[in-house]
Amino acid sequence: ILPEGAVLRENGKSVVVVQHADEYRLREVQLGMVADGRVEILAGLSFGERVVTSGHYQIATQLLGRTDSGG
Repeated sequence: ILPEGAVLRENGKSVVVVQHADEYRLREVQLGMVADGRVEILAGLSFGERVVTSGHYQIATQLLGRTDSGG
């Protein structure tokens, strides 16, 4: 279960930013139930993986090679 805001939409897919040592990667996930600002992750993550929940939009933008800052 993650904060709902940790899940991003990219090309119609639900993705999260996962931290591996000094690297960040986008990971597609399958969502389950959403309630009270939290979302259930049914597939795409393994137990113990670190999901970035703050600053993840900026990291995802860099990973996707975008240069716009959204403002």
